[in-house]
Amino acid sequence: MEDTGEIIIKAPSEWLETFKTQPVWGLSKLAEHAGVPTVWVDELLIDVDSIEQHGDYLKLGYENPEGVAASRDFIRHAQGIEYYACHWGDYGTDSFFVLNDQGVRYDFYLEECSDEMEYEHNVESKRCEIEKWKAAIPQALLEHWPSYTDIDLDDYL
Repeated sequence: MEDTGEIIIKAPSEWLETFKTQPVWGLSKLAEHAGVPTVWVDELLIDVDSIEQHGDYLKLGYENPEGVAASRDFIRHAQGIEYYACHWGDYGTDSFFVLNDQGVRYDFYLEECSDEMEYEHNVESKRCEIEKWKAAIPQALLEHWPSYTDIDLDDYL
C-alpha cells in the first residue's frame, strides 16, 4: 500500500539544501536526530518530493511507494514539530522516549506483561504522562499545524 503525506520538523536551515540535493542522506540525518534506530535507515523507501520552509520548520512531502513498515515507522517518529519520538520493543515490553529540541529526553516504559489485559492497563497508565509532554508543546505551534493536537499514545505503540 502506498503512503503519501508530510513530515514537519524543526531543523537547521542548512538542512533545506541537504534535502534538496541529498534526500537519502538528509533522511538519515533526520533519523539520527530523531533517535530512530539506524537499522531502519537502510530500509527506507521514502522519496522526498517537495520541501517547504516555514521559518525554523521544514515541511517535507514524501511518498513511500512500497508502503514498507519501517518507512511508516520512521515517518511517524520523525513527526512532532519540536518534539521527536522513538518507540521500540516487542509486544508486552514496549518502551519509547520523547526528545525535545533542547535535547531533553523523557523515557516511558511499559512493564513486561503476561496477558493482553495487563498490557492494556499499562498503556492506559501512561496516557497521563503523554498528556504532560503534549501540554509542553507551544500552543502557537499547535495552532499553526492543527493535526498535531491529536497526538495519542496509541500512535507510538
